[in-house]
Amino acid sequence: MTLSQANRITLPALVPERRLVAILHADMVGYSRLMESDEAGTLAALRAVRDEILPPLVAAGQGRIVGTAGDSILAVFGSVTAAVRCAVALQQALATRPAPSPDRAIRYRIGVDLDDVMADGADVQGQGVNVAARLQAICPPGRVCVSRAVRDRVRDRAEFRLEPLGAQALRNIARPVEAFLVHPAAGPAPRWRALLRRVPRPRRLGALAAAALAALLLYLAPLDLRRQDLVQGAAALPDFSIHKAPRLSLVVLPFANLSGDAAQDYLADAVTEDLTTDLSRLRGAFVVARGSAFTYPRQELDVRAVGNQLGVRYVVQGSIRRLDGIVRVNARLVSTETGRELWSERFDQEMGDLARGQDDIVRRIALALHTELVTAEGERSLRERPSDPDAFDLMLRARSLMARAQNKERVTAALALYERALSIAPNSVAAMVGLGNLLIYEWVALSDGRPAAFRRARELLTAAEQREPRALDVLSLRAYVLRAEGRWEEAIAAYQRVIELDPNASIAYGQIALCRMFLGQPEAAVPLLRESIRRNPRSNTIHQRYAIMGLALLRMRQPADAAVWLRRAVEENPAREERSSLVARTALASAFGHLGRTAEAGRELATVLAMDPWLTARRYESRPASTSPFVAQQHYVAEGLRLAGLRDHVEEDAPGPEVSDGALLADRLRRMPRQVPGARTIGTADLQRAMAEEPVVLLDLNPNGVALPGAVLLPWGPFLGGSLEDEVQQRLRSRMQVLTGGDLARPVVVVAWNADSISAHNLVLRLLSLGHADVRWYRDGKELWEARGLPEVEAKPQEL
Repeated sequence: MTLSQANRITLPALVPERRLVAILHADMVGYSRLMESDEAGTLAALRAVRDEILPPLVAAGQGRIVGTAGDSILAVFGSVTAAVRCAVALQQALATRPAPSPDRAIRYRIGVDLDDVMADGADVQGQGVNVAARLQAICPPGRVCVSRAVRDRVRDRAEFRLEPLGAQALRNIARPVEAFLVHPAAGPAPRWRALLRRVPRPRRLGALAAAALAALLLYLAPLDLRRQDLVQGAAALPDFSIHKAPRLSLVVLPFANLSGDAAQDYLADAVTEDLTTDLSRLRGAFVVARGSAFTYPRQELDVRAVGNQLGVRYVVQGSIRRLDGIVRVNARLVSTETGRELWSERFDQEMGDLARGQDDIVRRIALALHTELVTAEGERSLRERPSDPDAFDLMLRARSLMARAQNKERVTAALALYERALSIAPNSVAAMVGLGNLLIYEWVALSDGRPAAFRRARELLTAAEQREPRALDVLSLRAYVLRAEGRWEEAIAAYQRVIELDPNASIAYGQIALCRMFLGQPEAAVPLLRESIRRNPRSNTIHQRYAIMGLALLRMRQPADAAVWLRRAVEENPAREERSSLVARTALASAFGHLGRTAEAGRELATVLAMDPWLTARRYESRPASTSPFVAQQHYVAEGLRLAGLRDHVEEDAPGPEVSDGALLADRLRRMPRQVPGARTIGTADLQRAMAEEPVVLLDLNPNGVALPGAVLLPWGPFLGGSLEDEVQQRLRSRMQVLTGGDLARPVVVVAWNADSISAHNLVLRLLSLGHADVRWYRDGKELWEARGLPEVEAKPQEL
């Protein structure tokens, strides 16, 4: 019989009928996810907590383990202080416990309440049990959350510092409950140093048992100590070899207050704690809890020793100083393996609004560190395992690639890395989310994706939601999918949920702004873009937000202000050939056109046409529905391009190679041939006559919500590249069977935007390959049809 089983008995000593006790409720974080990825390992870790770590901690406080159902733990104590000490010691033991990988670390949330309970056989019941469980549910992972009743009894003890969370509306609890987070304030007393020094090293005793024993000694010790006692006590903890440290593992050591005023220590402590919380949001990160970090002094330390003691690869250190109305924060990232400084930076923040200033400092440091940590671990993976990477190695390399300026080559390389990671770990939510995001990014940002890839992104989202439906990055992927599908209102709601969970999600603000733009609400997009830029001013994609800001102001008919932002977007863009550069420069040419700055407009337009020689002002306009404010806004931008000298449309019978070579094309800048062997190229008068006199099937490849009368509106995306034996060809065969009734002799007319549209050329080739005998290509396209004022109708795009 295990210790946990031995403790699952009635409580006559503690609860004869009804008695006031302290209730401790603990629950494992991510239990379902851990079981999904490694059932045997998770169960073994759960048994270790229940049978090796927890029982001696509970027994030391003269408490009893009441239940260990599933992944939860319920214990009761006659002493409130003993209950809180036990909770803190359990978290400290788990924080120092080695894990196979960061995403498989065992962490608990713990809630503690004080109330009357009644014994019911081997169980206890009462409102206090419910409150403790609800406090656990709102508690951050690796922390302890207590009620006001508990706080009132331990508030004067030097061993604890309690952070108020305010009144919390807890599920199924009638009245709000004041909640507090517990922060250990000290470590073992001098008389315990000798005992700590006798804790065997992991090579003589299992690391798990050593960590549990160290936590037990910390728990038992009187905690009214001087800093020197803490440092010497911490130095005696088991030495975890650096090669066992999890990847992306770190500790944020207490920031030093250099202001010369001890009263300002609170600011350094606040930055340290908030930074620890923010870095913990990085998926796969192992971040040592603040309680352990604060056992170290604020002065310089041997980071290698700290790394060995805490089992981490990196240390974050820093200092804070107030200087004439500003606070200056210096931060640095140091490798505990080599002692080498990997990154350092200084941050100055005006202190007119202290709370916001602190938030800005923490956010900027955390964003920089996210990038630096991922880059460092990605490079380390390449050095140490160049030929035998595991799934996490591959994901780190992909994330490192995407942390730099993004372009087609890096996206392609990162896609391959995520694919390999998913093949190794098919249940990895991180790999699913990473791959899904890149597939959509390729589609919406680079305009280089394929419908099949987009469908796969949706499938990856479904799989990720089945495993971790409430994970922040899964919710973000859901929002991104909705945005890519053009479901603007739903995407806005989804991104607002992301912001509720993470107010620093700068990308979410920018994506909501984009949705507002497509809804014809640029005035609502501007403050969102400002917030996105403020929350991540040094993002590697900041130029994209500058471009969207400029475009929003241009659509608001403020070309002078728009030009300022668009110029910044062009100057900050590291990839001059990237699509966002084309968007920014095109909008800048329009702004200059409206301002009458002819020479500047001409220079920008020349650069744009070198990147996209087939651009027309009419192509830049969007005509989804006549009542949409977005239409009038796009007309304004297009008019600016005309003023800059851009042609309105491609003229009739535009030049090009005489005959197609029969190959499906993917290069959208290639000039289209005039004829496709086996098909007929027709003009506007021919098309009008056929529409009036023949039973033609008219296929319109324009995704903007309007079509030629009687046409079937199809997406153009599937017809970029591909092969005549791919999935697109099979779906086209089925679709045409329905549209023609199986009659291969029925005339089919293909129309795309203009004579430069490769989708129409490719669809003609595909139809011929399927055996259609009368295929006609209206090469001039709908652009010329519109330019001649010919009729169009609103139409709903259909899937192929």
